[in-house]
Amino acid sequence: MASVGLVYDPIFLEHVKPGHPERPERLAACVEALRAAGLWDRLVPVAAEPAD
Repeated sequence: MASVGLVYDPIFLEHVKPGHPERPERLAACVEALRAAGLWDRLVPVAAEPAD
């Protein structure tokens, strides 16, 4: 079975850019959907790293 990695950090929920579709509510809904489907615990965590 293949593994699926997820880059996630709760700090991502603090990213707010008015007018942009990526917003905290959308990310929170995605996380909740993964948990509800029983997939969250099957993902392989990948540490977030600052971009250059």
